[in-house]
Amino acid sequence: MTADRIGLAIGGHFSVLFSVYLVTGPLRTTYLDGAVGPRTGALAEAAVFVIASLVAVSAVLPRVSRLWSVRDALAVGVGALMLFFGCDIAVAVSLCGVPAPSHLARFGTVPGAIQAAALAFHTCAPVAWWWE
Repeated sequence: MTADRIGLAIGGHFSVLFSVYLVTGPLRTTYLDGAVGPRTGALAEAAVFVIASLVAVSAVLPRVSRLWSVRDALAVGVGALMLFFGCDIAVAVSLCGVPAPSHLARFGTVPGAIQAAALAFHTCAPVAWWWE
């Protein structure tokens, strides 16, 4: 797989998750966490992340290539995760006014661990579906 194809796949895999995150993040923090609690809100958001991951690997990645080695597929997942964390921190700091260390500390909570598990699934999803 060529580097430009991998880069294109990283961008596509990232954009699906980040688009969903821009909708679910505010909905979860504004409505769900207060209505059903932070754990249930995080579980709902994680379910949407898993669906976004499945959409990315079934609709976006095959448009780039149908032949993925495990290494290339993992590179797509890790690259998308790195982009996500960079943009996640940028949104938290610039739009929400939350310092980066405080924002990252959420992964030490149960809702944060739920989100981390969903992000791990997103990272590994290309390996699970597209390899030769």
